[in-house]
Amino acid sequence: MGSQNLNRTWKILALIFAVLCVVLIVVIVVGNDDKTPPVETSTSENASSTDNHTIKPAVLTEAEAYELCLMHTISGNLTCPNHVSRYDVDPLLVLAIISVESSYNSQADSGVAKGLMQIRPETYNGDIKMRVREFADKDESILFDPDSNVLCGTYYLYRLSKSFENVNEIIVAYNWGITNVLNLLCDTTGQYTLDGKTLIYENIPSESAKNYLNKVTSAYEFLKIKYDK
Repeated sequence: MGSQNLNRTWKILALIFAVLCVVLIVVIVVGNDDKTPPVETSTSENASSTDNHTIKPAVLTEAEAYELCLMHTISGNLTCPNHVSRYDVDPLLVLAIISVESSYNSQADSGVAKGLMQIRPETYNGDIKMRVREFADKDESILFDPDSNVLCGTYYLYRLSKSFENVNEIIVAYNWGITNVLNLLCDTTGQYTLDGKTLIYENIPSESAKNYLNKVTSAYEFLKIKYDK
């Protein structure tokens, strides 16, 4: 009889111990779950890039693109931080080129050039990166950032303006290359230029360059009328 009571007691103690182990495990698991940090989410109201600029949608409106053009041109008369580079280029010319090159799509990628103003990586890594202080330590991935891309394109137009007196030659050089335009202006046969400064546009040997010139000049004239410039 005493042996049976002892066995029953041990069984009860074993059951109690098992229950306590289960309770302890549950407490530990729940405690760890409570310590799991909440997942942070962002909304369109506070989302920003690493450089504190508000993230813009892939396709900008004309007004958003024009604001970027004003920011990086001297004649834009837009209040900007002192560190922002600005160049003596007509902001409406910049805007016209954006409209033709990418239709305001900041993620446009032709496989050869990138972003709003379709900047070639080799152009960025060469002349632009060396001469524009904002890009000294940045790789070509910034070409998909709207602000950075417009700054690149504006600087390049400014550089072209130092080589050519007329806006049409600047436009052709932006698309076809500065060397090609300079070579035509050095022509002495009278086929491509009569004064060494102005191209005979109908004789430009590149159909794509001629079409590009027509598209940009049409957009440029339209924008000048629209913005009363």
